[in-house]
Amino acid sequence: MQIWLTSNTEVHNFVPEKYWTDHVEMVKEMLPQAEIYVSENENIQQIDGFIGVNEDYIEGIFVKKSMRSKGIGKQLLDYVKKIKSQISLSVYQKNKKAISFYQREHFTIEGEGMDDDTGEKDFFMIWRRKRNTPVLETERLILRKFTEEDMNALFLILKDEEANQFLPWYPVKNLEETKSFFEERYASRYAQPQAYAYAICRKEDNVPIGYMNVATEESHDFGYGIRREYWHQGIATEAGKAVVEQVKKDGLPYITATHDQNNPRSGKVMQKLGMKYCYSYEEQWQPKDFLVIFRMYQLNFTADDDFVYKKYWNESENHFIEKM
Repeated sequence: MQIWLTSNTEVHNFVPEKYWTDHVEMVKEMLPQAEIYVSENENIQQIDGFIGVNEDYIEGIFVKKSMRSKGIGKQLLDYVKKIKSQISLSVYQKNKKAISFYQREHFTIEGEGMDDDTGEKDFFMIWRRKRNTPVLETERLILRKFTEEDMNALFLILKDEEANQFLPWYPVKNLEETKSFFEERYASRYAQPQAYAYAICRKEDNVPIGYMNVATEESHDFGYGIRREYWHQGIATEAGKAVVEQVKKDGLPYITATHDQNNPRSGKVMQKLGMKYCYSYEEQWQPKDFLVIFRMYQLNFTADDDFVYKKYWNESENHFIEKM
């Protein structure tokens, strides 16, 4: 308890010391209900610090003053990261050092509030383990990674000229080109720590009939393609809702999507997923090298609902907002 008390009074010196001393007995009663992990000096059998966790919520990291800035807090946090897929916590806004520490450890600020007991403002922060195309299921579909066994199915998706009319590549001509496409656009992404590169499969046979991707780069671009014989069955919307829910859960702050002005059906799917039209812009589209007017849609997952990704707007000389 002494480590808990001195850590709080010294680190949170903007809170009256009496607040912490008045809560010692209550914390003593609560400690057995939490998961406690300690850092111990084995040579002298002495505890240098500990972390308290309640399910996925960190109640606090507490380190002896003489042992601070020696990596103990990070070691304790790293251990909890190994056994949890998501961790949340609250930190006082005046505790700038702690906020910087948690941001370096890939926590993101997801909200802010007020500690009613102290009257101090705080941030609610979350860390989520990076994931690469986790398997998802819907009523009719399985969403999973493409594998080398899927080349025939992927060839059928990519070879159709009409289905690929509004996509940024030419239809493939054979299995060799399909395998190259897989290596460049899927296998390489599966080798990364985080990716969302899905094969859309029907549950009855688990054979891909389309794909759906969300970029982890700044644009967080959402895109998909479906074999023509499976159009008009709500498959893109059904798969899209599952993928959107997953990337939101994993902490992406927003997604964007663009569609050719001449392909309004794609815009309808974006709207069904909750995305809002933001602006239109002109681009000399590569590699097909013709002029296209794109409509840009966006869905924000954070409290900043007014944020708009403006890269396409800024890079295009001809950009405008249409009356939709």
